[in-house]
Amino acid sequence: MSDEFASKPIPQLIGKFFWPTLLASILASINDIVDRIYIGQGIGAEALSGVILVFPIMLGVMAFVSLTSTGTSVKISTALGAKDNENAELALGNSTVINAIIGIAGLLFILFTKEDLLQLFGVSNVTKSYADDYLSVIAIGWSVLPVGANFLGVARSEGNVRLAMYVASAAIVLNIIFDPIFIFWFKMGVKGAAWASVIASVSTLVWGIFHFNGKYSIVKLQTSAFKLKGKLILEIVKLGIAPFSMAISMSFVQGITNTQLTKYGGELAIGVLGVIMSIMALMMYVIRSLAGSAQPIISYNLGAKKYDRINQTILYLIKMSTIISCVAFAIIMLFPDFLVTLFSRENDAFRSLGVNGLRLSSLALPLYGIMMIGSQYFIAVGQSIKATILNLLQQVIIYLPTLYILGYYFGLDGLWITNSVSIGLAALIILFFLVKEYKHLKLLNRQFAIVQKNTSLNTQQVYQSL
Repeated sequence: MSDEFASKPIPQLIGKFFWPTLLASILASINDIVDRIYIGQGIGAEALSGVILVFPIMLGVMAFVSLTSTGTSVKISTALGAKDNENAELALGNSTVINAIIGIAGLLFILFTKEDLLQLFGVSNVTKSYADDYLSVIAIGWSVLPVGANFLGVARSEGNVRLAMYVASAAIVLNIIFDPIFIFWFKMGVKGAAWASVIASVSTLVWGIFHFNGKYSIVKLQTSAFKLKGKLILEIVKLGIAPFSMAISMSFVQGITNTQLTKYGGELAIGVLGVIMSIMALMMYVIRSLAGSAQPIISYNLGAKKYDRINQTILYLIKMSTIISCVAFAIIMLFPDFLVTLFSRENDAFRSLGVNGLRLSSLALPLYGIMMIGSQYFIAVGQSIKATILNLLQQVIIYLPTLYILGYYFGLDGLWITNSVSIGLAALIILFFLVKEYKHLKLLNRQFAIVQKNTSLNTQQVYQSL
């Protein structure tokens, strides 16, 4: 990692990290969209609903990925900022072992409990076979996902952002290529879509093993670092608690949302939710890429005590994320019918539900950037408890009561608008904490400048006395 993190202009630095990450994120979003278009157009709306019912389980898997990979990335960025390569490599080795254990344990858990899990998340007789087929295969890919995702995060943290982008993009392209081959040519249905995802996950894992044992990595994967250190693992997990709580709460909330949607809108409403998530994910991936590109910059400058650069980063992120959110809001409000018909042209009831649900769910999109930037910032500076609470604010504390209240009084429309209410209120609260943090960093920067000035004066006095 170069000292450019401490000297290069913030917009240029974020741009260097943002564009490669954005390309990979857009491809990931396109991958999700293409996946669902193939399933919705080629198999049917019921199949799409069945696959969406598996989504809460996937979020649960991603929660455990975030628990370790996010903390590892922050730990490695901070260690490299302090010129401590030994601890950076120890973090990589320990996190690799932990993620391998998580992957294997997750696979066994899903295979032995999948019937109960599907019932818990709202599967019906119409969607059960599709959900079961998809989950049985995709779980194999999820078993290697934690290690592969961790490798990508570490590559970004050590400065190999472009390489990580190429690898993530290659995996996505593989998925997109194999999707139609398995679904249509081999007539494997939803199992085909799942097998395409498995191949993509395995490819990332294989790359990571070669990369971190090769000459292009700064942080090396040493077998001596596989010996688990309790204190280090605790520190990594502590840093990953915020994204873990966000993902696990999303899994829980998604399951409840599925049951409420089935209650007020039937199986079609579940499929519509999948369409809404796919469309909104494109904008969310862009903002998450922006926030993610700033994580190594913020963590590095925290280690280097350059608090003014952290503040510059915060302001730039808020400005850019707000612009992106407003553009996405305008597109969704102006062209909802076009967006929904990409997924299902023949089912008029599905299209009508989708247009209405998409608009109501997107009312607070202009504020989404502030919410995501604030969450990522508190993770990057190691304030995991605050980040966890703020994440739960939107996902659980505000969302769940609003879901039941608005659903009771306004039916399906109330369920759609719940997302907008929770994002809006959470963003305003997170903005309050960001302003406080901005003022605190300004104070720290002034105090550190005074200490540096006094140290310099003392050094000059010593030289003059000689």
